[in-house]
Amino acid sequence: MTVSLPADGIVICATDTHGSRAVLNDLAAAYLLPVIAVGVQAGARKNADLAALVAEIAVLTPLTPCLWCRGRISADVIRAENLPADQRERHIRGVQIPWRDVETACLSGFRGVCGV
Repeated sequence: MTVSLPADGIVICATDTHGSRAVLNDLAAAYLLPVIAVGVQAGARKNADLAALVAEIAVLTPLTPCLWCRGRISADVIRAENLPADQRERHIRGVQIPWRDVETACLSGFRGVCGV
């Protein structure tokens, strides 16, 4: 597979897994690409009703901390994402997921903050 990287411009990260976010983080560091990573964290009440929905935007440049340094991606979650489905749910229950993206919500959060 060949990947074409932009010579100039910005990469927008609105992916829904820690593994894919880690790949974009590594590409940004290796090729000095600016990345805008948009994430959403949802909070739920005990009855599973939505309690809060917070959008967060992280700007990655060669001069700013990466997503690993910010604690926005987790090796434990990446490991769990790659387990078979029957094992994944059991493993993720015990893992704190710091920043789980929901692509549609991410883009909505991005539009809201940037006025796009």
